[in-house]
Amino acid sequence: MTTSDPAGTGPSGTYVPPPPPPPPGGYVPPPPAGTPFGPPGDVATIKVFFIVSLVMNAIATFTWPVVVFWLGAMTCGLGCVAIVVPLLTGAATVLDAIALGKIGQRPNAGVYSFLKTTAIFDIVAGVIGASVVPLVMGILALVSLHRPEVQRYYGAPPQ
Repeated sequence: MTTSDPAGTGPSGTYVPPPPPPPPGGYVPPPPAGTPFGPPGDVATIKVFFIVSLVMNAIATFTWPVVVFWLGAMTCGLGCVAIVVPLLTGAATVLDAIALGKIGQRPNAGVYSFLKTTAIFDIVAGVIGASVVPLVMGILALVSLHRPEVQRYYGAPPQ
């Protein structure tokens, strides 16, 4: 007759570990080792949005100074106030680059907040810089960031 004792030994005297506790309700498992993107799949999509926005903002940053120069020359200097546009698109480019670095970090609410801020900044830079692509990419990134599974992944409170 075999009896199991509370120490967790099996009938042959070997240790049998207890089953793991169930995960918490909003738990999203960590990504498998060696994968660049974590769950859910929207995180990879958000990264693509930031890459496209970074490239287009960089192009706008290098194009706008030429426009500002000619606009300033044609308006006797009044057009030079448009110098804020390449500064804004340049700042959006830097934020996109930082966001790409942060998106691969361990998910937390701070990363989520920074990604939302970057998406909003892309929208603003798209409107002021007359760039449709960063505008659309910022909107799509913001929509993806507001999905419940993405909010759970980053540990952000649902909105």
